[in-house]
Amino acid sequence: MIYNFGKILSFFVLTAVLLSCAGIPHDITSGRELNEPFGFNHAGSRGDEETALLKTLGAHWVRLDISWVQMQAEPGNFDYSAYDALLEKTDAEGVSVLGILDYDVPWIHEKPEGKRQVNPEQLSYWLEYVQAVALRYGDSLAALEIWNEPNFGKFWTGSDEDFFLLTSQTVSLLNRLLPNTPIIVGSLMYNPFVGGPGYLKKLLASGAADGADAVSLHPYGISPKAGARRMAKAGELMKDYGFQGELWITEMGYPTGGSYPHAVSEELQGVYIAKSISSSFAAGVDRIIWYQLYDRYLPGEAPDRTSSEAFFGVAYPDYSLKTGGAVIARMAPILNRSFWAPEILSDNPPANIPAIIYPFRDTEGNITVVAWSGLGRMNVELRGFRDGAVIYETKTGKESTWHPGDSVPLSPEPLIITGMSEGGIEFR
Repeated sequence: MIYNFGKILSFFVLTAVLLSCAGIPHDITSGRELNEPFGFNHAGSRGDEETALLKTLGAHWVRLDISWVQMQAEPGNFDYSAYDALLEKTDAEGVSVLGILDYDVPWIHEKPEGKRQVNPEQLSYWLEYVQAVALRYGDSLAALEIWNEPNFGKFWTGSDEDFFLLTSQTVSLLNRLLPNTPIIVGSLMYNPFVGGPGYLKKLLASGAADGADAVSLHPYGISPKAGARRMAKAGELMKDYGFQGELWITEMGYPTGGSYPHAVSEELQGVYIAKSISSSFAAGVDRIIWYQLYDRYLPGEAPDRTSSEAFFGVAYPDYSLKTGGAVIARMAPILNRSFWAPEILSDNPPANIPAIIYPFRDTEGNITVVAWSGLGRMNVELRGFRDGAVIYETKTGKESTWHPGDSVPLSPEPLIITGMSEGGIEFR
């Protein structure tokens, strides 16, 4: 995900302000399971230390390019050396791989460089590559995603119709070859300026998503609340067009440096992550593959502080966690195999306080509530948890123990509250 946000800063800021007073639509279906919903982009290729880091972060998925040009740089036989050892490793470690089928190869255009497009006359070559991936790696890939950000000119330069044809034929082929492997379509940039519902409507209306298992979106932006609203509306749009599959986020992130307008401080990265994860799941998202696992440099070593692409990680190259990584490490193990459970709250949102509250429960009865104030700082009364519930501050990483009768200090920085419940949870 590389693009120039500079010209659209004012647009994003205005959008965030306008949406700040609006509510977030919820997928209010109680009991919707979050089944191993976390993963990372650009991960899975390092050694045991990375495997341990992924476990710490509660991440079961990695998203990897299965690049056509890496497998078939020239016409003729396929070269599997780039991926055999990698996928053998992830398979042995029990990591679920979302493989991205991308992009084109120069030789189909008879040019020295690719064009980031495959026209109908070249489609047979693409399908041969897809078949090679399926036959070689079908047992090692937990899911396959078709292309990356085709609605962004950097990654697809052909017509929309050509991409819809490529998608439809790829879905059909994969359903024949790998009937039990989830197929993910879309991979769309999905913010107010690049992408958005217009392209998704065209994709769904074309029938290209028919037979797929999920639609994937990339809701980058400066407002977690606005991003969750876009996801909720995307889910409604999918239902309007008769798509019954899941909704995945396969890229989302907040850089802690550089010139992108959604760059944040390291402290605020954790705050935004907590808000984005909880509100996205509440809005109906089934899986989040975060962009990305690592910063490119250790603190203070980046030669260019203007490139936000160097700072999207939640960990540093030495495997130490940034604040955002600490928040994910806190949330993901709790929410893995949990259920979205709005019925836990007796009053949501609370009628007398401006609070945003997202409740989850696991199969053992543990309750996790992610809560923050929508307007300044305030002390509120919390009822319903048993004595000893743990309160985690996403901005500072501090923990405290809650006892009945204690007030809870809500602020715009989320708290993660975990414990057993005596019944319904209530904020007053």
